[in-house]
Amino acid sequence: MFKLPQPSSKNRAPEIIALSEESSTLEPFLRMICGLTVPHLTTWDEVDPILAGAEKYDCPGVHSIVRILSHTATFMDQPLRLYAAACRYGWHEEAMLAAEMSLVLDLNDPVYHSDLLKLRTPALLALQGLHRARLVAFREALNQPPFLTPSQMADTVSQRCSRCTEPFEYGAWRDLKYAMERELERRPMGDTVINGLEEW
Repeated sequence: MFKLPQPSSKNRAPEIIALSEESSTLEPFLRMICGLTVPHLTTWDEVDPILAGAEKYDCPGVHSIVRILSHTATFMDQPLRLYAAACRYGWHEEAMLAAEMSLVLDLNDPVYHSDLLKLRTPALLALQGLHRARLVAFREALNQPPFLTPSQMADTVSQRCSRCTEPFEYGAWRDLKYAMERELERRPMGDTVINGLEEW
């Protein structure tokens, strides 16, 4: 497009090339290409069109600049948007980091649906798999000693602690385990499970 032949006459006005991008996208995009000062970018809504333009016009330098920018706190605060961009443009390290940071989020919360719709199917399945794996691992750990095993839970006769042999009600443990699993399903990071023990 930029190699189109220009009029040979010096008196003729230069040809205007129409671009589909908004001026709010083109200005920082062209400034990055030219090495000029870039306006302060603070949201993914500003950055995503720039990344799309860089992909459209084959400008890997712009991608590298935005990739560095994505490590700032402003963009790290939205791990799902970071994850979407990282998966789309092959930023493996950022994708891994964003996926881990997303463990504090409940992917079933409707507030995140618009962000999840930006993900391609493999990326979405990988993210859901990570969240699910945390819950499965936690559930398996609760079924192993020193906690009550499934066989102990099924024993309704000798309901005693495996350590002190004191009798107790298994139903209380079953309810507590259910509450912890529900909390980990809501927030797979698991950092709120211990705090919740005081309430449950």
